[in-house]
Amino acid sequence: MTQAVKAKKKEPSIAKLGIILFIITFCVALVLGFVNSITKDQIAYQAQLEIQNAIASIYPDASETTELAVPADVDKKRISSVYAAYGADGEFLGFAVASSPNGFGGAIDLMVGVLPDGSVKSVRVLSTNSETPGLGTRVAEEGFITQYDNKPAPIAVIKNGEPGDSEILAITGATISSTAVTTGVNLAVDVAAEVAAQMN
Repeated sequence: MTQAVKAKKKEPSIAKLGIILFIITFCVALVLGFVNSITKDQIAYQAQLEIQNAIASIYPDASETTELAVPADVDKKRISSVYAAYGADGEFLGFAVASSPNGFGGAIDLMVGVLPDGSVKSVRVLSTNSETPGLGTRVAEEGFITQYDNKPAPIAVIKNGEPGDSEILAITGATISSTAVTTGVNLAVDVAAEVAAQMN
């Protein structure tokens, strides 16, 4: 028997390699499924806690928040939830709208406080994971995000100069992210107006 024939006999068959690969893939899938089943409830809990903390920081005087239905015609990827905030005496304080506009690298998750008169109370950035570090992620900085406080909508973005009553100044080098946040804020105001009309 030649050396070449001996070597050929020792090589594992394609079927055998396929079975081994299937077993490895199956085991990895089982482990991932198990890990997901353990962590998904905790992840959902943390996400809900982050939302509640954002609402509480926008409406510190609220004693109750109620989740409302997002209008059927609204894209649920861009507006995921709407809450109404009430004071201790039952007074309606305003809406908190979870908005996810597309930034430079992906979605920017926001919580937008909208007052009963339709103006923006304030905005909280929940996530900027997809934005460029040091540029797009700066939309979460206080110096930028507080520009929306008590602004009448719709709000426009300017690149330089002094912002007017319904304007905010974009972050240098991050105009796309700045515009995305503003788009998300304006959309939240529109949705809040639609929800308010349904409540009346």
